[in-house]
Amino acid sequence: MSAGDLSAAPLELAERYLEIERPEEALAALARATPDEDPERYHLLRAEAHLLAERPEAARDAAALGLAVEPESIPLLLVRSCCHERLGELAAAEESLLGALRQLPDEPALLCRYGRLVARGGQLDKARRLLAEARRVDPDSREAARLAMLLDYLAGDDRAAAEGGRRLLADDPEDSHGVAMLGLTLLERGDHGAAREVVVPAAALDPERLGGLAREARIRTHPLLWPLWPLQRFGSVPVWFGAVGLILVTGRLASPRVSSILALTYLAWCVYSWVVPPLLRRWVVRRGR
Repeated sequence: MSAGDLSAAPLELAERYLEIERPEEALAALARATPDEDPERYHLLRAEAHLLAERPEAARDAAALGLAVEPESIPLLLVRSCCHERLGELAAAEESLLGALRQLPDEPALLCRYGRLVARGGQLDKARRLLAEARRVDPDSREAARLAMLLDYLAGDDRAAAEGGRRLLADDPEDSHGVAMLGLTLLERGDHGAAREVVVPAAALDPERLGGLAREARIRTHPLLWPLWPLQRFGSVPVWFGAVGLILVTGRLASPRVSSILALTYLAWCVYSWVVPPLLRRWVVRRGR
């Protein structure tokens, strides 16, 4: 930042630091301010800074201090809900979110956020009702489209989830939610090459949200895992039945010797599948790729 920027009011300076994802500098700027001049804004910025710095407990406490002064503040309620959710405190997250919804009951973004929360808790039917309400208010809501993708994915409908992701990215190629859901769905389907093509370029623009998924896509498309493609694509049980069936049929129709070679090859392949993937994952994570 320039010298002129550094002379800005502490709250404005903190906002600028948060915009460029520098939470520690934002907190240092807030240390020069007092809550009295704008309590809601001050505590909201502190909560957002701690949340960005991966300190959800501190962010939750900062939001609570702000809500003690401004109990109806929707931004503070949403930040506190996010903190509780990250900490796995879903009931408390729901309580904060409902506080915001009581003030804006027809806001599609809040309805969809509530839908994602209850879906995480396993309440898919309730999430679908919230999705329907959000679409009634705004049929073109992108938040509703993202929630629909999530519900399709959780319901096991990978094809519908992937199609939803492609529609989102057709409208906005940089939509990180669409990229994340489409990439995750493709990985689950075993289409690792397509997942890498979708996720890795987008991760350069949003490393915080997509970095882990991009690393997973790189791992699953590494040449050392190419021999394990059947296992990744079909799962261990179908592959086991197929291998055992092939060994038995070969022993019956060809010769016991050929059947023994196939059995030893399959055993070696199984050992490879147990040893190589965890070692590869550890190596990639250690390199920070």
